[in-house]
Amino acid sequence: ILGSAVSIIETFLKRTFLDRVAGGDAIIAKKGTIFQRLDDAAKLYRDHMGIDLPAALGTPEWDRLSVLYGIRHLLTHTNGVVDQKHVTRFPRQGFVVGQRVSATLDDAREVLHLAGRLVA
Repeated sequence: ILGSAVSIIETFLKRTFLDRVAGGDAIIAKKGTIFQRLDDAAKLYRDHMGIDLPAALGTPEWDRLSVLYGIRHLLTHTNGVVDQKHVTRFPRQGFVVGQRVSATLDDAREVLHLAGRLVA
Protein backbone atom coordinates (compact mmCIF):
# COMPACT_ATOMS: atom_id res chain seq x y z
CA ILE A 1 0.00 0.00 0.00
CA LEU A 2 2.89 2.36 0.72
CA GLY A 3 4.15 1.83 -2.83
CA SER A 4 0.79 2.83 -4.24
CA ALA A 5 0.65 5.94 -2.07
CA VAL A 6 4.14 7.00 -3.18
CA SER A 7 3.18 6.31 -6.81
CA ILE A 8 0.28 8.74 -6.46
CA ILE A 9 2.68 11.50 -5.40
CA GLU A 10 5.17 10.57 -8.12
CA THR A 11 2.47 10.72 -10.79
CA PHE A 12 1.12 14.03 -9.52
CA LEU A 13 4.56 15.64 -9.39
CA LYS A 14 5.46 14.42 -12.87
CA ARG A 15 2.16 15.42 -14.48
CA THR A 16 2.24 18.86 -12.83
CA PHE A 17 5.83 19.41 -13.95
CA LEU A 18 5.07 18.42 -17.53
CA ASP A 19 1.92 20.55 -17.61
CA ARG A 20 3.68 23.66 -16.33
CA VAL A 21 7.19 23.52 -17.77
CA ALA A 22 7.73 24.16 -21.46
CA GLY A 23 10.05 21.46 -22.76
CA GLY A 24 9.60 19.45 -19.57
CA ASP A 25 9.81 16.16 -21.47
CA ALA A 26 13.28 17.06 -22.73
CA ILE A 27 14.40 18.17 -19.29
CA ILE A 28 13.55 14.84 -17.68
CA ALA A 29 14.27 12.65 -20.73
CA LYS A 30 17.49 11.05 -19.43
CA LYS A 31 16.86 11.33 -15.71
CA GLY A 32 15.14 7.96 -15.25
CA THR A 33 12.42 7.77 -12.65
CA ILE A 34 13.31 11.15 -11.21
CA PHE A 35 9.96 11.67 -9.49
CA GLN A 36 10.60 8.56 -7.39
CA ARG A 37 13.56 10.44 -5.94
CA LEU A 38 11.95 13.11 -3.83
CA ASP A 39 15.00 15.37 -3.45
CA ASP A 40 15.66 15.27 -7.21
CA ALA A 41 12.01 16.10 -7.91
CA ALA A 42 12.26 19.00 -5.46
CA LYS A 43 15.33 20.30 -7.30
CA LEU A 44 13.44 20.16 -10.62
CA TYR A 45 10.54 22.09 -9.12
CA ARG A 46 12.86 24.69 -7.61
CA ASP A 47 15.01 25.10 -10.74
CA HIS A 48 12.24 25.13 -13.33
CA MET A 49 9.11 26.25 -11.52
CA GLY A 50 10.41 28.35 -8.63
CA ILE A 51 8.58 26.14 -6.14
CA ASP A 52 10.37 25.00 -2.98
CA LEU A 53 8.59 21.75 -2.12
CA PRO A 54 10.44 21.14 1.19
CA ALA A 55 9.62 24.66 2.38
CA ALA A 56 6.00 24.30 1.26
CA LEU A 57 5.58 21.17 3.35
CA GLY A 58 7.85 22.09 6.26
CA THR A 59 11.14 20.50 7.25
CA PRO A 60 9.91 17.82 9.70
CA GLU A 61 7.16 16.73 7.33
CA TRP A 62 9.48 16.74 4.31
CA ASP A 63 12.00 14.65 6.23
CA ARG A 64 9.29 12.17 7.22
CA LEU A 65 8.03 11.94 3.64
CA SER A 66 11.60 11.31 2.49
CA VAL A 67 11.99 8.48 5.01
CA LEU A 68 8.73 6.90 3.85
CA TYR A 69 9.87 7.21 0.23
CA GLY A 70 13.10 5.47 1.29
CA ILE A 71 11.22 2.65 2.97
CA ARG A 72 9.16 2.18 -0.19
CA HIS A 73 12.42 1.99 -2.13
CA LEU A 74 13.76 -0.70 0.19
CA LEU A 75 10.56 -2.73 0.00
CA THR A 76 10.63 -2.55 -3.79
CA HIS A 77 14.32 -3.04 -4.49
CA THR A 78 15.90 -4.92 -1.56
CA ASN A 79 12.94 -6.93 -0.27
CA GLY A 80 12.80 -4.59 2.73
CA VAL A 81 16.41 -5.09 3.83
CA VAL A 82 18.29 -1.94 4.81
CA ASP A 83 21.52 -1.38 2.89
CA GLN A 84 24.44 0.96 3.54
CA LYS A 85 23.11 3.53 1.09
CA HIS A 86 19.90 3.81 3.14
CA VAL A 87 21.79 4.09 6.43
CA THR A 88 23.94 6.86 4.93
CA ARG A 89 20.91 8.65 3.48
CA PHE A 90 19.02 8.63 6.81
CA PRO A 91 21.67 8.70 9.54
CA ARG A 92 19.37 10.03 12.28
CA GLN A 93 16.72 7.36 11.79
CA GLY A 94 18.62 4.54 13.50
CA PHE A 95 18.53 2.14 10.56
CA VAL A 96 21.06 -0.70 10.65
CA VAL A 97 22.47 -2.52 7.62
CA GLY A 98 20.65 -5.85 7.28
CA GLN A 99 17.63 -4.69 9.26
CA ARG A 100 14.29 -5.60 7.70
CA VAL A 101 11.76 -2.80 7.41
CA SER A 102 8.05 -2.98 6.82
CA ALA A 103 5.29 -0.53 6.13
CA THR A 104 1.90 -0.28 7.72
CA LEU A 105 -1.41 1.03 6.54
CA ASP A 106 -0.77 4.02 8.81
CA ASP A 107 2.47 4.71 6.88
CA ALA A 108 0.51 4.80 3.62
CA ARG A 109 -2.10 7.06 5.18
CA GLU A 110 0.65 9.35 6.42
CA VAL A 111 2.14 9.57 2.91
CA LEU A 112 -1.26 10.49 1.49
CA HIS A 113 -1.83 13.06 4.24
CA LEU A 114 1.57 14.65 3.59
CA ALA A 115 0.91 14.57 -0.15
CA GLY A 116 -2.38 16.35 0.39
CA ARG A 117 -0.59 19.09 2.30
CA LEU A 118 2.13 19.27 -0.32
CA VAL A 119 -0.23 19.85 -3.22
CA ALA A 120 -2.70 22.08 -1.41
